Amino acid sequence: MLDIKCAGLIAMWRVAIVIAAAVTLTGCGAGETATTLTNSPVAQQPADTTRGSLEFRVSFPTAKRGAAAPAKPHVTRGNGSYDGSVPLGSHSVKITLTDPVSNTLLALRIVSDTQRPDGVTGVIVVGFPLLRAGAAKIDIAAFASTDATGAALATGTGNATITANTTTEATVNLTLTLSKLVAGPPTQPLHTFTQGVPATVVVDAQATDSQGNPLLYPLEYSSDNPQVADITAITPDFMHATIGALQTPKTPQPVTITVTEPNSGMTASAIVVVQF
Repeated sequence: MLDIKCAGLIAMWRVAIVIAAAVTLTGCGAGETATTLTNSPVAQQPADTTRGSLEFRVSFPTAKRGAAAPAKPHVTRGNGSYDGSVPLGSHSVKITLTDPVSNTLLALRIVSDTQRPDGVTGVIVVGFPLLRAGAAKIDIAAFASTDATGAALATGTGNATITANTTTEATVNLTLTLSKLVAGPPTQPLHTFTQGVPATVVVDAQATDSQGNPLLYPLEYSSDNPQVADITAITPDFMHATIGALQTPKTPQPVTITVTEPNSGMTASAIVVVQF
């Protein structure tokens, strides 16, 4: 959820967990480190009784960009449901303000996690100074890329009325664009002794939106019988996991590999049959 406050030259935005705490033009909060991404920060704008300002504070979740080691057992964010914040796997956010009547662009900012002050948990302050008074449509989109290109991982739309010397509140929820998660092949053998061939197989997974566009969420993989076969590597795009055999069972042993999208908790699975 994204809470918005905008008035004259006082603007406050809050997003549960990731776009946090009130922001005023007198400071960014005691003890906080922040970077303002605008050529003319809101705090430095001259008074204008016909204009207002918006100021955002953005924090990105600290998910890895890629995976070089097996994923750990997963606990879904928000007790099993997506909380409407910037999702795991996001590395940039695009904020667009338009006139809801004419559809004229009022302002646009793109901010990436490479601009975090401390590289991990710092808040990025994004200023929209000297906006004309009146209604504004707000569109938020989160992306896996650092330049807001590709298919969006989550989007949200809201409205605010910018009135000089008046504070207006609005709410924006981000919604995951995830529509489908598949894993495959559905079933495949994993032979523990094959001359000249490592005792491994690959499980593929793909998350897509409703248009079928691939989405680069940080997918997680787990085995229901890691003593027999387990994940040994995951590609940086999270779309392929290598499964290695750790035992040679006397009879073929099916092992279920579960793929989890960590924001929604959506899962898909594939079976690897470990055999001689």
